[in-house]
Amino acid sequence: MKNMTDEELVKNINKYEAVVIMGAGDAGEYLLRMLTEKCQDKTIAICDNSHKKQGKCLEINEVVSVERAVQLYPQALYLLTSSIHEMTMKTQLTALGISDRSILIGVTEGSCNYLEILKREIKFRPLEKLQFEVDITAHCNLNCKCCSQFSCIAEEEYIDVEKMEKDFRRLGKLFEGEVNRIYLIGGEPLLHPQIIECMKIARKYFRTGNISVFTNGLLLLKQDDEFWKVCRNQGIDIIVTKYPISLDYNKIFEKARAEQVEFSFFSTSEDYKYMTNLGLDIEGKQDICKSFIHCGEANNCIKLKDGRLFTCTRPAAVYKFNHFFGKNLEVADEDFIDIYKAESKDEILRKLSSPIPFCRYCNVLGERRAMEWGQTSKNIEEWL
Repeated sequence: MKNMTDEELVKNINKYEAVVIMGAGDAGEYLLRMLTEKCQDKTIAICDNSHKKQGKCLEINEVVSVERAVQLYPQALYLLTSSIHEMTMKTQLTALGISDRSILIGVTEGSCNYLEILKREIKFRPLEKLQFEVDITAHCNLNCKCCSQFSCIAEEEYIDVEKMEKDFRRLGKLFEGEVNRIYLIGGEPLLHPQIIECMKIARKYFRTGNISVFTNGLLLLKQDDEFWKVCRNQGIDIIVTKYPISLDYNKIFEKARAEQVEFSFFSTSEDYKYMTNLGLDIEGKQDICKSFIHCGEANNCIKLKDGRLFTCTRPAAVYKFNHFFGKNLEVADEDFIDIYKAESKDEILRKLSSPIPFCRYCNVLGERRAMEWGQTSKNIEEWL
């Protein structure tokens, strides 16, 4: 369906005194600037579920939570900034009492053109410093539906510490021990019986840059004194993803503070109240350039696995999906760069900022179906 022009959107909001933009990303910022300029007689507000964006000022507007926006502007028109996540956003708004008639997709030709230019510039630009993640385990103890890492359908699998050290030694040499950030992730990294050794290896070969243990938090309070000591002395922080589960997150926060370990939440439980299908195209018919440009993970969530760097997590983890469902989403040599064959860090960074054949399996612009958070039923539809 063809998107509206900016002018058509302005006409559609004429009868409303207030407009709330849902989503404070690049598209939301574009709409905020455009509507502030063209609708000076109206109240224009912006909201987002991310606690990291809440409280920030865009133009002269403070980003508020969705719940707060509904309290302040119950009669406003709500503009959704993503057609992909339309159902998730609508589900949240209607649950808060907003009528379907007061919800409109705010994606315009202008915002799409703006995002295309912006994303092309960002995606094809090699990173100044490497940032990457490594799966300490493939499996998890939470088993969320729609897991982008396929951890809920993975067999029990732990990284080999000796192989990890070999890969880190090689990368450390290529990048002269400098990195922007490393995530020790999973699966659930705290399931690994040698998690402390993994943490030491990461810092041994990268003396500068941030190193984070990225966890769901379920096992944090069970960690021994040595774990907290290594975090504190090696400058390794902890990031917890908040899910809508029965877990005392305040107690976890207080423990980290008492241990003098840097700690943060990746999200609020509201961020993960609803999940969406992943959008895999198992026939591989997507335009690889468009998929790469519009992918939030490409050249961002770089994955190190078995001596290979992938521009995103999907091709590195898809073997779990293939094994469980008996599929064959192919990972070709062109989908990664071998760190033992690469001759320089610049060669690696250039490769990671380029589309790969595997992008044909990712329908990043397709519609997403909203599902209330919960444990997986292991139905393939969660990932399609």
